[in-house]
Amino acid sequence: MKLTLSFILFFSLFGSSHCYAQTRLRISYDQLGNTRLYEVFTNELLEYKLKGDAFYTSKKIIHMQDSIIVFEDNSEITLAQLKAVRLRMHNHLVNTFQAAFLTAGIGFVSLNTINNIITNESPILDERAALISLALVTTSFLIRELGIKRIFINDKKTLKIVSIDFQHLNSK
Repeated sequence: MKLTLSFILFFSLFGSSHCYAQTRLRISYDQLGNTRLYEVFTNELLEYKLKGDAFYTSKKIIHMQDSIIVFEDNSEITLAQLKAVRLRMHNHLVNTFQAAFLTAGIGFVSLNTINNIITNESPILDERAALISLALVTTSFLIRELGIKRIFINDKKTLKIVSIDFQHLNSK
C-alpha cells in the first residue's frame, strides 16, 4: 500500500513538469436560453469555411495563438476570417447506425441480384429491391448529416483561443 502511494506521489510531483496546458478554440453561443460550448484542440481537424468561400476546407491545426490559427501546411487564418465551422460529434451510436444502414443497403440489393441470377428470375435487378436499398443508403446519409454540427459565425457567437498556461502566468 505504501509502495503504491509513494509511486503515485512520485509521478504526480515529477511527472507534472512534463505536462502542459493545451490551447483550444472555444466556440460559445446562447440557444434557447442555454449556453452551448464547443471546443477544438490542437492536432485536431478543423472543417471551416472562410468569408467568400463556397465550400468547406478541412485542415489539421498545429498551433493557435491570440486570434491566429496555424495549420499543418503552414497556412494561417484569423478568427475574423471564419464564416462557418463544421464539427463532427464522433458519437459511437451514430457511427454504428450509419455503418449498419449503409451495409444493409448495399448488401440487400447485392443479395437480391445474386439470388435472381442463381434462380434465373427476370429481371435480374429488381425495382423494389433497388428502392429498398436506396432508402437504406439514404437513411445512412441522413444519420451521418445529423451527426454534424454546423456553426455559422455571426455577432451572437463568440470565438476565443484559450490558453490555460499557469507556468508563464506572470512573465511578459
